Amino acid sequence: MSNDGIELKLTGTIDVIKAFEEFRTELPKNPMRKAVRAGAAILTRAIALVTPVNTGKLVANVRTSISTSKGVVRGRVVINNAAFYWRFLELGWHTRNGSFHRFPFITPAFEAHQEEAAQQVIDECEAQVRKVQQKILKQNAGDF
Repeated sequence: MSNDGIELKLTGTIDVIKAFEEFRTELPKNPMRKAVRAGAAILTRAIALVTPVNTGKLVANVRTSISTSKGVVRGRVVINNAAFYWRFLELGWHTRNGSFHRFPFITPAFEAHQEEAAQQVIDECEAQVRKVQQKILKQNAGDF
């Protein structure tokens, strides 16, 4: 499975970028972490819904991971090592008699919900900007 994922740069939403720069001091510590977590949660739920359930071990080990490095926030859907066999289901395996079996469940769920997850990230960023704008308006109204 490739490590492509969704790469979302907010260059297309100029108003949000300007607002992030303008309200930098008023925004929460890292507004992108919250936004990326919301987008990754959509993918996590989608994958968990289509995950094969024999013992329930695989479904229980699907989770979201957020990391920040050099100003880049990355969200990942992770399946813990306890359920290592997800790779065999997703990528396929050969039986002793040579027949090939495959049950891809991650790729179709990802492809079906990636746009929804990206839109969720954008919506969450816009919501945080609106929240800060309202806070500033209330503070300025109190100054008069």
